[in-house]
Amino acid sequence: MSTRRVRLAGLFIAVSTGLAVATASAALAPSPGSAAPLPAFQSGGGGSLQSGSPVNIVAGGGGAAIGTPTISLIDGHTAAGDGWSVGDTISLELTSDPAGANAICDATLTAPTVTATTNTSTPYPGVTVAATTTSTCGSQKNAQTLTLPTAPSDENATVISLAGMRVTPGSVVSNGAAMYLTAIASSGTPFGSGAAKAVIWVATIQTATTTVSKVIGATASTLAAVVGDITVTDVTGGTISSSLVFTLSAGDTFAAPGKLTGPTGVVVAGPTETPPSSTLTFAVAGVSPASGTYALSGATVNFGSGPGAHNVTVTTTPTGTNTSSLVGGATLFAVTATTTRAAGVDRYATAAVLYDGLFADPTRAHAVVVASGANFPDALSANVLASELGTGVLLTDPSSLSPSVALELASDDVDNVYLVGGPAAISAKVATQIAAIHVLGVSTNPAIVVSRFAGADRFATNNLIDETAATNSTTGTPKTFDTAIVATGNSFADALAVGPIVYATGDPLVLTDSKTLSAPALQTLKDLQVKNVIIVGGIAAVSQAVETAITAAGLKVVYRIAGTDRTATAAQIATWALQGLPLTPTYQALPAVSGWVANSSTAWIARGDNFADALAAGSAAGSVGESILLTANPTTLGPGIASYFAGQGGTITDLIVLGGTSAVSPTVLNSAITALGAHAP
Repeated sequence: MSTRRVRLAGLFIAVSTGLAVATASAALAPSPGSAAPLPAFQSGGGGSLQSGSPVNIVAGGGGAAIGTPTISLIDGHTAAGDGWSVGDTISLELTSDPAGANAICDATLTAPTVTATTNTSTPYPGVTVAATTTSTCGSQKNAQTLTLPTAPSDENATVISLAGMRVTPGSVVSNGAAMYLTAIASSGTPFGSGAAKAVIWVATIQTATTTVSKVIGATASTLAAVVGDITVTDVTGGTISSSLVFTLSAGDTFAAPGKLTGPTGVVVAGPTETPPSSTLTFAVAGVSPASGTYALSGATVNFGSGPGAHNVTVTTTPTGTNTSSLVGGATLFAVTATTTRAAGVDRYATAAVLYDGLFADPTRAHAVVVASGANFPDALSANVLASELGTGVLLTDPSSLSPSVALELASDDVDNVYLVGGPAAISAKVATQIAAIHVLGVSTNPAIVVSRFAGADRFATNNLIDETAATNSTTGTPKTFDTAIVATGNSFADALAVGPIVYATGDPLVLTDSKTLSAPALQTLKDLQVKNVIIVGGIAAVSQAVETAITAAGLKVVYRIAGTDRTATAAQIATWALQGLPLTPTYQALPAVSGWVANSSTAWIARGDNFADALAAGSAAGSVGESILLTANPTTLGPGIASYFAGQGGTITDLIVLGGTSAVSPTVLNSAITALGAHAP
């Protein structure tokens, strides 16, 4: 590889023109018996050092993560277990050349998190790591050394993953210099005949940085969105005479160029392109001060590359024979997402839209659960019953059957309707109106059969539904459950957020009074022989007294899922479903929900200060294994969505918004999309 270090007018640099990976992959040693066992690391090679693309680092700028390099070693040479000996080491050093000969002393390398496996999946414990010195850097501990236990007893490859390493160069490292990671074996030649080391290019020192004033969020269909200021900072300064080129992600175009301003003493002209264009090229000439800035303001962009992360890369087009040089890596300036509003003219129509989209197929459901849309207590239990029936939930006005519900029932192949709550929740008139509808709306078909689940209060109704849903329809014997979810029945937010999980798992949702464990709740836990309880909500929602009472009844509270507010609790519930929750001083780690959709590109957003739209969405979201996140109110996003979405612009690309703009305003929606591009807190 050739490396140019051309200083381009103080601002720009030429970087390495090729990637040199000095990893060897020589043929394996002769078959057992053809040669004597070799000590320490193998002379036959077969090992390698690999990593991702190099990163760009500003000298003295705090460093950067270098991805996750991996070292592969062959376990055996002529027999199982002779690949290396206990105590053999591999030193990880930063070097300035692709041969790994010259250590960089003015730089540090943080200790990695080491994960080793052999035979592709079997853990290989015992690898330790410690900071050490290099042979040419005096007493400075700027290397990391892995010490190995005895080689595994097979002849496969052991892969050592090195996560979390950061490179921090000192201020005297040359601009434009390439930095290499070198792995040096303590003995032998594991990386090929005569090769005791392997080298990869991990970073390049740059002379300028690119930043944006803000990451904007927009729907994927947005045209001509105004982007934040894009600023290029010259680290060292000097005389410049070149072109500054702003290049967007493939498919995106500048709709308007905005204006580029430079530091005093530098003349800026351009751009040469006429928008729409994927690039903007400005001529810059003069004397740039150290840390001088070039800011592109007021540009607008058409997003044409689909939902996800959108980047801008700044490069130079130098005069003369010099090639273009990288100023900074791709910089995120916008995130887009496709958005779908599940909304009707009112809450009842919204519920019908959700049901029709997921459950109206006659091969899926011939029954439907109907709850009151005017209040939440009984409807919170609807997801349990709907899960058992494999159907969805519709909402109605308590005093008269809502037209959207009547139309849905008459249009679909529904022959049974289950009402949740007594006549105060859903009137007898509504029951009569439903019973007057014939299957598929055909008068010669049988009328829909109406059943009602109602207890003396919301907790008794919940008990009735939990125990009915848990009764084997064939034998009449109750099912037992390892785990139940306990939430307050005095408010709606936490039970709504956990609704998709209740639907997906079929685990009982047990509602209790906030201050004391309700008698029906305790009865449900006993009758279903529940062993473990997950509480959703903080102590203001489900008090410590309730948790103590659950424990006193002989059950184990395995986790309390709670955030700083309802939006943060909903985010914690979504995190539990997708990836599990960590060990705390009080609780053991909580595994992810079995069968949940991993790396789903879709998230649901509902208004968090009112129950109407999310009330019927638990069954819909749960049926496809996706979570519901709550806003603070129609005009405020709240901390929960912001924290959950942070940095997921390349993962979450589709948002289902529950309700119209009066429930989730366009401003809140754009804030949610913007959060996808933010750094995790």
